[in-house]
Amino acid sequence: MPWVKKTASCSDLLLLAGARCTPPQQQGYVIGISQLGDADAWRKEMKAEIDRELVFNPEMHIIYKQADYNSETQVRQIRELMKEKIDLLIVSPNEAAPLTPIIDSVYKSGIPVITVDRDINSGSYTSFIGANNTEVGKLAGQYAANFLNHKGNIIEITGLQSSTPARQREKGFAEVMADFPGIKVQLIQGDWLEGVRRQLPALKEQLRHTQLIFAHNDIMANTAATICRELGFPDIKIIGVDAQPATGLMFVENKTLLASVLYPTGEERQCGQRPVSCTNTRCPSAIF
Repeated sequence: MPWVKKTASCSDLLLLAGARCTPPQQQGYVIGISQLGDADAWRKEMKAEIDRELVFNPEMHIIYKQADYNSETQVRQIRELMKEKIDLLIVSPNEAAPLTPIIDSVYKSGIPVITVDRDINSGSYTSFIGANNTEVGKLAGQYAANFLNHKGNIIEITGLQSSTPARQREKGFAEVMADFPGIKVQLIQGDWLEGVRRQLPALKEQLRHTQLIFAHNDIMANTAATICRELGFPDIKIIGVDAQPATGLMFVENKTLLASVLYPTGEERQCGQRPVSCTNTRCPSAIF
């Protein structure tokens, strides 16, 4: 199957809190999970993995909140979680800047914090779990450059620019493209979905000369493929990111996408942790 898989940067992911920090002396504990949203397939799979982990960890009590991709809502929900006397906060921040102050306050209050997938603008967290998004961008860039034989025109559809994965994927892709002066890249802001619908149809003239599209997730990639077909450009090749079975892998299998870069959820690493007593000590991060 012609899909691109991002391999782990180390053979065994680090066991963060449980392996390297001392668990509190109690029979059960409360984990607050602040998810930025759960409408896309990647985050649906993350939630499913949380539910599976709970089967093997009955001593855990999870309080799960999702913010519908709204930073103000997520800040309010984190405050609500703090009132629940949680022992650990696991958070995937919608945007770095708006979420940094509240996550700072949680961490400084003595509650361990694990940030997932997206980073914040400070070091106020116990550990970070996520893939290396710069490497994701580089892998997509290398695949695209080789497919085009180092010459052609690409449209890159970015995620939300105030989120760290979008900035890092763009950076990695640009670093690779800098080595191929025969490839021209045009950026449009997809904002993880809505921007594609607004901007791509207006680029009909540019699409006539475009050979490949790189979208920062598979949902935008699939939407771009639909728009290209509707505009009469079905032969433009498209690369996405995530490679979840119900989306990216299926899109590659039915030839809607040329390839998808695997972006693992890592949720089993999160729920396998224990609340940590090394509250203000940075535990090792898992970058995969």
